Amino acid sequence: GKPILTVNVQFDKLTSYSIIQKITLSDEFLTSDGERSIYFRPFNIYENWARLLWGYKGTLNHNYDKLDFEKITGSKYVHLVIVGFSRMGRALLLEALRQCHYPNFNEIGESDRLKNKSRITVIDRMMDDMLPDFLAQYPYLDQIKDINIEYLNANVQDSDIRSMLSSQTKDPDALLTIAICLEDSDFSLSTGLCLPDDVFYSIQEGKAVPTNTRVLIRQSMIHEGIGRLLDADNAKYSNVHIFGMTNKGLCKELMSDDFAMYVNAYYTTCY
Repeated sequence: GKPILTVNVQFDKLTSYSIIQKITLSDEFLTSDGERSIYFRPFNIYENWARLLWGYKGTLNHNYDKLDFEKITGSKYVHLVIVGFSRMGRALLLEALRQCHYPNFNEIGESDRLKNKSRITVIDRMMDDMLPDFLAQYPYLDQIKDINIEYLNANVQDSDIRSMLSSQTKDPDALLTIAICLEDSDFSLSTGLCLPDDVFYSIQEGKAVPTNTRVLIRQSMIHEGIGRLLDADNAKYSNVHIFGMTNKGLCKELMSDDFAMYVNAYYTTCY
C-alpha cells in the first residue's frame, strides 16, 4: 500500500486541543483511493513542555528534574508552585495531576494521611476571573483526592506569598519546584529572579549554600542566551533553569505516542 503521511497539527489553546482529541475524523479526510494515507496527530507545545519537565525519559539532554527529585520516604512530599495561570501554567498543572499520584501516599488516619499528600499551588492575580471557566472545562478535577490543589488570587510578590515560599524552602520534607509561567518573557525572568533569597540559598557557616528548591522560568527562544548564562551559574542561581523555548518543544521524541508507556515503565520500576 501507499506510505502513510504523518500530519502533526499544533493546537495553541488547550481547550481546542482537548476537543480535537475527542473527535474521530471521517475517513474522507484520511484516505486516498480507498486507502489510509494520513495519520493525523494533534499536539500542543505547552503539553510537550509539561511532558519534558515532569519526567520525559528519552534521548533528549536537559537539566530538568522530576517533581519527585528525591525518593519520597517518611513524611516527604512533592509541592509544585505554578506562578501564572497562562496556557503554559495550565498545561503544567494538568500534566502534574497525571503524575503526582505517588504510591506511598499515607491513607491511614486523617492526621497522618496529609503527610505525603502532593500539593500544587497555582498563583495568579487574575485567578478569580479565570478559575470558573477552567473548572468548567475540566470538571473531573474535583474527583482527585490524593493531590491537594490550591488556587490563589494573589501576586507572587505579595508578602504572604513570599513568606509561604520561604517557609516551604526551609521545610526539610518539601520537594519544592517553582515554575514561573508568565506570558511576557522579560517579566517572567525578572519575577523568577526576584523570588526571596531563601529560595535560592541558605547561609551555613558563613557560606551561601544552594537550596534543594527547583526554580523554572519560562522564556521564549530569543532569550535562550540568557538561559544559558543562568544554566551555567554555579552561585546564587545554580538551581534555576529556563524552559518553554519553541525550538525545543517540537522535537520528534516529545511527540512520540510511546511516551506514556515510558513513564509507566519508569514508575513501575522506581516504586
